[in-house]
Amino acid sequence: MNFAQSPDVLRTIHAMELTQTYFGAGWIRLHIAIENVDYYIDASNILNDAIGDLLYAVIKLHKGSEKELVTFYEEPGTHLWRLQREDHRIKITRYDLKTFRAAGEITKRNLDNMEPVGSSATDLKTLTNQVIRLVSSFKSEPGIEGYEQEWGYRFPQNELTTLMELRRHSKKTNNIVT
Repeated sequence: MNFAQSPDVLRTIHAMELTQTYFGAGWIRLHIAIENVDYYIDASNILNDAIGDLLYAVIKLHKGSEKELVTFYEEPGTHLWRLQREDHRIKITRYDLKTFRAAGEITKRNLDNMEPVGSSATDLKTLTNQVIRLVSSFKSEPGIEGYEQEWGYRFPQNELTTLMELRRHSKKTNNIVT
C-alpha cells in the first residue's frame, strides 16, 4: 500500500500511528496507519535490528542529521525508509526491493536513482511520539526478556530513554524541530 497516491505527490501526515500487531520467533509485523491508508511490514531479525535502527534514526534526526535510512528485511524482500528533512518536515520515502542482495547494494546516495513506492511527510514530534510508543509497547508485551529472546537483540532501553529526553528537552525549550 502506498503512502501517497503517487510517489511524486508529497503530502503532510496529519494522523500517523505505528504499532506492532505480531511479535515472536524473530519476526515482527508493523502496522503503519497514515490517515486513511494502512499497510503492514513483516520484518525479520535475520540481518539487522530494524526496531533499534528506527529508534537510532529518529535520535539522529533530533541531533541534526539531514537524512537517515532504515531497513526492514522481509525475507526475501526488503523495505527501506528514507527519513529526510525538508523545510520543517520529515519526508518519509518508502522503497520496496525484491531481494536481500539488492538491499545490501543500496546506499543513501543511489536511492535517488530508484523509484519509490510512496512518500509522505510529518513533523518530527509526531514521528518521535510514534516511535517511542512502538518501542515502549514491547515492555508490556512481550516484556524486555521476551523481546530479547524473541527478537534476538537487546532491548534498546538506553536509546529509548535518550529519545524521550530529547523529546522532553524540545518541549521545555519550545524548540521542537518539525
